[in-house]
Amino acid sequence: MNADEAELEKLEFPLTVHFKVIGVYSEDLRTHLEIALWELNIRESIKPGNMSAKGNYITYNLTTTVFDRERLRAIDARLRAVEGVRMVL
Repeated sequence: MNADEAELEKLEFPLTVHFKVIGVYSEDLRTHLEIALWELNIRESIKPGNMSAKGNYITYNLTTTVFDRERLRAIDARLRAVEGVRMVL
């Protein structure tokens, strides 16, 4: 078990999770993220955050309630799978 998995095991569910998604800016990135959330049956909206100084990267924020570790892992994996996403925090 690595350190991230050990920390995940300590979490008590349900809990409110704040995801920060950083991706390469494109007009379609938000749409693709919203599709991913729809596929996961997440109805909370993703909100745009900051854009990098040169406009190459943008941040999106999502706050949702998660009821178990498997769901948390599924959300993280699906957001990371969206084309253009560079990081999910």
